[in-house]
Amino acid sequence: MDLLDTLVMEHLATRLLTKDRLGVILEALLAHYAANQNRDAARQESLRNASREAGQKLQRIYAAIENGIVDPADPMLRERLDALKAQRDEASRLCAMAEAPAMVVPVITDEMIERFSHDLRAKLTDGPVAMRKEYLRAIVDRIEVDDSEIRIFGRKDRLMNQLVSDRPKLNPKVPSFGREWRPVRDSNPCCRRERAISGG
Repeated sequence: MDLLDTLVMEHLATRLLTKDRLGVILEALLAHYAANQNRDAARQESLRNASREAGQKLQRIYAAIENGIVDPADPMLRERLDALKAQRDEASRLCAMAEAPAMVVPVITDEMIERFSHDLRAKLTDGPVAMRKEYLRAIVDRIEVDDSEIRIFGRKDRLMNQLVSDRPKLNPKVPSFGREWRPVRDSNPCCRRERAISGG
């Protein structure tokens, strides 16, 4: 395994995948999930209220017609009834769509995070190189390198998925190493080509 691969895996193992750092990342992700659920619940309630209010207005108009208060031949009445029916039906339709099964927010304990941190760091630092790179692919999307730093990109939800799964889900997509080019010729001679993490 070359120096760049080694540096990336060591950085992940010693800086990102520690128990404390993972705890911060996963806590923020859980808060995001909870906020989304609260927002969706509020939207569903708003749609239910809109459908209910339109239905109540229709019932009041029908009652007024039955009691002779409103002339059923009034051309404006038909427009009003059609508008209320459309409003009620659209709100009901949107509410039904919004009530699709919500994602179950997992319960994460300190013990789970500690075990996950230990196991994943061990997978990145020990064992066959090919398997270590497979585990790297499972949590990293891409890596950018220039002459002064290495930037590692990955989605937080992939860490969450790895944590709550019974076994690691290996990602068949290879994370890419991208080179940052400078305009001055040969100012970055070590970075001349695109490179992908490959086995071996």
